[in-house]
Amino acid sequence: GLKAHPHLRFPPCIKGFQLIDQLNHPDRVLHPMKRVGARGAGDWERVSWETAIDLVAEGLERAKARSGNRSVALYNYVGQHSLPGGVRGAKFTIHALLNRWGGFVPAIERGDLCWGAYVQASAALYGSWHVSLPPDEECDAVVIWGYNPLETGVRGPAQSLKRARRKGTKLIFVDPVRTLSVQRLADHHLPIRPGTDIPLALALLNEIFINGWADESFLKRRTNAPLLVREDTGNFLRERDVAPGGSDACLVSDADGVLHPVSPGTGETGGTAEAADAPRDAGVSLTASVSAGGFRARTAYLRLRETAAAWPVDRAASICGVPADAIRRVAALLGKSRRAKV
Repeated sequence: GLKAHPHLRFPPCIKGFQLIDQLNHPDRVLHPMKRVGARGAGDWERVSWETAIDLVAEGLERAKARSGNRSVALYNYVGQHSLPGGVRGAKFTIHALLNRWGGFVPAIERGDLCWGAYVQASAALYGSWHVSLPPDEECDAVVIWGYNPLETGVRGPAQSLKRARRKGTKLIFVDPVRTLSVQRLADHHLPIRPGTDIPLALALLNEIFINGWADESFLKRRTNAPLLVREDTGNFLRERDVAPGGSDACLVSDADGVLHPVSPGTGETGGTAEAADAPRDAGVSLTASVSAGGFRARTAYLRLRETAAAWPVDRAASICGVPADAIRRVAALLGKSRRAKV
């Protein structure tokens, strides 16, 4: 079997240890096989390597004759990316072969579903695809939402969470399934019904708000909570909306109702109320409601509180299938924590 090198700071990826089982599994494919029955029926027959190569070549030529080389995609993915020589060596092997044949679509170079979605969502929410967070062990609580690191993130996240838990960090798992990570790491588990994530999140927020646990100083300095949002469009109120020739800067209000511009975030997509650089002035108001330039506007904080107020704990509990007391305990843990992260 395989053993980890003693100088490694954390265990290798569990997928590496399973390669021996894959290579030696009694049900592994030993010869080229051709389907002879209906798709999905599992009817196959053994063919020679010569026949298999001819069948692949004939299929490629048919596709090329019918729709051109652009109709042929090389699809591969993680690990060694399923390519001869790995993802880096592939350009000298399978890529070179298909290019000599006239070209193909290298699917992995056109982006992928999981990474592309992550980058775009992070940019829209935070202004960047990379968000700096404190190490897990520096937090009082960490929420692991819909993630199973002991089986899908063994080398990095799982080891970080293990260290944090040993130092006293409380781990909260939100997952419909009692995964291996839940069984071994969770201090709290909220086994919600699939698709009820938003009611749970809003109920947690509402509980934090009504108990006065929200860190308003942080909200003012580091989030878009004090930014004014137009009631008619749901977009940020900007300087250009209230002053001819004004800039694209978003507006906040101080306690006296005086408007101040702040720089918009870098991750905006069309001016909707996503993350922006927050004002650093502690004098800004989180609860301002103003009329300016013919527009009514109020803070993102007020809009969020109103949305969260529609989800008291008991209502969310009935929708999510989680005991109300469990939601309250998690809300209290998050609300009273000095430092928490999701």
